[in-house]
Amino acid sequence: MTSITLAPIIKKTYPDFKIGYAIYHNIVVEKSPQMVRGRFQFYQETMMMDLEQTDLLTFPAISEWRSIFKKFGTDPAKYRPSSEALLRRLKKRDFATSRSLCCRHQQSSVTSIQNSNWYL
Repeated sequence: MTSITLAPIIKKTYPDFKIGYAIYHNIVVEKSPQMVRGRFQFYQETMMMDLEQTDLLTFPAISEWRSIFKKFGTDPAKYRPSSEALLRRLKKRDFATSRSLCCRHQQSSVTSIQNSNWYL
């Protein structure tokens, strides 16, 4: 089993901080079936339209991560939280991939950001 150790400063600054991870074994990454690519492209286009007039800082997950970055002395405008970077790429229409594993992960991440009930 993999062990993750948090730096003491993280525990001190955010005593309730939680982290999760996934380990995959025997995964074969190959080109996505056309149906999956088509559905993912439709999902991307729908999200792009939804995000056109949206300020990304209105998402609680993004605001929270930016706040965390600032508390640790990192400029979130220079080094963006991954959740914000994903949405910015989507807004710029720079989000395409042909790998099913990547498609599923990115779609899951964007959906989670949208729901903002948990943080990336």
